[in-house]
Amino acid sequence: MKHLLLTLATGAILLAGCSGSSDSDLGKVQIAITDSPGDFYSYTVDVTSVALKHARGGTVETLPTRTRLDFAEYVELAELLTVRTVPVGTYTGLRLTLDYAGAQILVENGAGHPVPVTAVDQAGDPLTTLTVDVDFGPNDRFTVVPGVPAHVTLDFDLAASHGLDSTATPTEVTVFPVLFADAQLNDAHPHRLRGAVGSVDAAGASFGLDLRPFDRRAGDYGDITVHVDGQTQYEIDGVHHAGGPGLAALAALNLPAPAAVLGRVDRTTRRFTAARVFAGSGERGLNDDLVRGHVVARAGDSLTVLGLLVDRDEDRAHFSRSIVVDMSGTTVVSKEGSGLVTTEDVSVGQRVDILGNHDTGAGDTAHVHARHVRMRITDVAATVTQASPMILNVQAFGRVPVGRFDFTGTGSDPAGYQVNSASLGLAGVETGDPVRVRGFPAPFGSTPPDFDAVTVINAAEMPAAVGVSWQFPGSAAAFPALDASQIVADLDDPKLGLLHHVRRAGVVTDLATLGGDLSLMPAALGRYATVVPGKITVFGNFADFTAAMTGHMAAGSTAWILRAGGKFEDSTVTFTASGAAVVLIPPP
Repeated sequence: MKHLLLTLATGAILLAGCSGSSDSDLGKVQIAITDSPGDFYSYTVDVTSVALKHARGGTVETLPTRTRLDFAEYVELAELLTVRTVPVGTYTGLRLTLDYAGAQILVENGAGHPVPVTAVDQAGDPLTTLTVDVDFGPNDRFTVVPGVPAHVTLDFDLAASHGLDSTATPTEVTVFPVLFADAQLNDAHPHRLRGAVGSVDAAGASFGLDLRPFDRRAGDYGDITVHVDGQTQYEIDGVHHAGGPGLAALAALNLPAPAAVLGRVDRTTRRFTAARVFAGSGERGLNDDLVRGHVVARAGDSLTVLGLLVDRDEDRAHFSRSIVVDMSGTTVVSKEGSGLVTTEDVSVGQRVDILGNHDTGAGDTAHVHARHVRMRITDVAATVTQASPMILNVQAFGRVPVGRFDFTGTGSDPAGYQVNSASLGLAGVETGDPVRVRGFPAPFGSTPPDFDAVTVINAAEMPAAVGVSWQFPGSAAAFPALDASQIVADLDDPKLGLLHHVRRAGVVTDLATLGGDLSLMPAALGRYATVVPGKITVFGNFADFTAAMTGHMAAGSTAWILRAGGKFEDSTVTFTASGAAVVLIPPP
């Protein structure tokens, strides 16, 4: 039986309201979801329950309705799920319940194509529901008070070993979950809000947004005041604006109007300020089906998109292998940051959001007639074959491997992908470097150059995810050094498993090729977790985390999995972790 060791990083967030109390007994909580780089095309499950644990005892059930999420979508981005009124006081933990009955989980096969897998528990039985309990460490609990909203980001990191059995039909993956909860905004993720603009306050430089997360069109997820400033950029009905004129264009819409917002939450005030606002006809309305993904081929005005399809009748997201999108003379095309363009600007590799009408085609193929195509900023993971002018050997667009794309008609060669980076400084970028380039593929058939870059980032500057495993049930000698300042992972341990890699900008590096052991040290701000069967404990202090690990291992536990997110230094094999989790197996 063939097995491959995998890891999964996903996220979710939760809370809800209570009634029958005075204002002095209530406060608001903003809840967001984020994700870390993972190995899944799609990890779509239903969240059915979230219960917060109050310090005085008891729990508060918080989720307003069953909500279907694709956790793999939220890499380096947090989405605001709900803003709710809850009882004041200190919260010490939470309980999350997931329903896997209709899950859509896809991984990459050897040919670079997504294949479905079935989630099973450690006994090998198909998962139906999964309940995860999390206890916050003493420094990571959060308190709700009137007047200042609390903000919690939950990073649901399934960082345990996943045994992928490729001989089973369908393929199976074993799930062992890890959760982080960040109530201190230690990770400054950009946030996305989706919903409907209900009001605009020009004098107060703000607008009110009724939340509708994850492309949902119904349900009470709360509301939030979104603040704007002179730097805020807008796309209203496909037209680009900046500053005050953009807010005026927003106010001129027929409210309530669908909208999506990107911005950040202030760590002190918990106030959300928008960097970009998308509203009006370019956002999903009640009569729109939605396609979100990458264009993998184009023939004439017909696009083939690999991604998600959200049908208006079901209001559920489905991952489709092949979505054919037909553009026409009436299709509106907008380009993020530029405004209206033409259908010829949409090329292979482009990340898109498409609104229109869906009808079922033959077999697994879905057909959508496009009303509006939005060209999103697209990420390319590659290695540099020539620094200036820049030429890349492309590995992936977003999370989709380059082998999945058909460049017929573009004139592009992904092994010699020419990038227009003339307006960017490329100091420090050298031949052979792994990079992430952000921008837009050139209009269809117009190359070279193949890609217009707005940002080029060396992988050494990118957030990294590291994973190390030991053969089950783990190793007692995994950490030759374990103290308040560092964890050293033994990469020569005879029980070392298949996982000993770091991922940056979509590029994977085998730690075993660098020489020496892995040293993991804490960032200035971070959160860490120990995971044992039936219990996850989250710490906001690295010393408390390593002390808990020492206690477990002194009692006979073994280390099975180490996962961390942060910054990696190749020359010293050193990882500075803003988040880490260790899965420990107690003695029999």
